[in-house]
Amino acid sequence: MIEISEKRLIGPIIRLHPNDNIVVARVDVAIGEAVPSENFTSRSQVPAGYKIAAKKILKGEAILKYNVTVGFANTDIEPGTMVHSHNTEFREFDRDYAYASEYKPTTLLPETERATFQGYVRANGKVGTRNFIGILSTVNCSATVVNKIAAWFTPERLKDFPNIDGVV
Repeated sequence: MIEISEKRLIGPIIRLHPNDNIVVARVDVAIGEAVPSENFTSRSQVPAGYKIAAKKILKGEAILKYNVTVGFANTDIEPGTMVHSHNTEFREFDRDYAYASEYKPTTLLPETERATFQGYVRANGKVGTRNFIGILSTVNCSATVVNKIAAWFTPERLKDFPNIDGVV
C-alpha cells in the first residue's frame, strides 16, 4: 500500500512517501531557497515537477520515489540538489516480483443472487450499456494532456460515430 506523507503539500515541495530520499518540486524552487519542512536549502534552480535530494544520497545508492527505486546516484548528491539525468544512472538490480502474492479466487454468487445493472436490451436479446471511450494515463504528469484529448471529442466531432456516446 502506498503511504502518503502528511507533509505532502506544505511549502514548495511534495513528499510522496516517508521513505523517499527525494522530494518533488511543486513549484519552481530557487537556488538558496529554504525548505524548512525538509531541513535543507536548495543548492540548485529546480523547475516544478523535478526531483530534489531530501538527504545526502551516496554514489551508487538507490534513489527512492514512492518508496520505489527509480535510479541510482552516479555521484554523491547533497541535500537540496536537483536529481536528474546528470547525477542519476540506471542499471539492473534485484526486484521483488511477488506482485499479488496474496491472491485468493473470488467466490461467485449463484446467478439468481447476482446484482443487475442499468443497461438496455438489444434487438438480438443481449444487453448493453452506454459506449464511452476512456483515455487513461499511467502517471499524473500527463493528466492535463489526457483531459485535453477527452475534451477535444465534443458531441459535434462525434456526430459521425453514433455508436460512441462520449470520451472521458
